[in-house]
Amino acid sequence: MSKFKLKNDAEALEKATKDYELLKEIAPTKQSPDTMQTPSEHLEDIQNLKSS
Repeated sequence: MSKFKLKNDAEALEKATKDYELLKEIAPTKQSPDTMQTPSEHLEDIQNLKSS
């Protein structure tokens, strides 16, 4: 894998992260799926995804 490819991936990830942060600010928080779960439920979902 070339360094150029890795650099592009890093830039794409950075851009996506910025876009996501922007969307979180714009979107009404009560519509956010994150707030509909308790932190423990959310953690369980993450652990289920990792184990599958």
